[in-house]
Amino acid sequence: MIKNNNDMEKNIQKKCHVCGQSVLSNKYGHTDPCISCGWENSNRSWDFPDRVINHAVVSLNKAKRLYSEGKPIKPNFDDFIDGLFFYSEMKFTYNNIEYGVYFVDNQISLFSEEPVYSSRYKDRNDFSANANINGIKLRDIWHEVEDASFML
Repeated sequence: MIKNNNDMEKNIQKKCHVCGQSVLSNKYGHTDPCISCGWENSNRSWDFPDRVINHAVVSLNKAKRLYSEGKPIKPNFDDFIDGLFFYSEMKFTYNNIEYGVYFVDNQISLFSEEPVYSSRYKDRNDFSANANINGIKLRDIWHEVEDASFML
């Protein structure tokens, strides 16, 4: 049921693709995170169920698997990198500091503003293998990362 003509307003009731609970969607099928499972629904996820796409940093099929196993729907480091290559910019929080990751001059830049931190990586493989915060590899501390998501 649509309450008005604002295309971006979430006013269409539907079921979450992952857990089946009721969520509100906009005209394009995008929802806020589901209050039951936390996954952000998007109609594009149906077209690409094994890819990180739109606002969900975990693919639809992986989210369904994690939910069915009773595990939190949280992106691993490789999901985060897939999101970066889909959306071109991402963010995460580590030790209460927000970091951004985006492309600059065909390289991947990892940065924070407070405290100032910046490093660059030449490509996906270099970032995956070597991205670090003060010498600690990001892959090794990923389990401590919070709020890994797209920048909005």
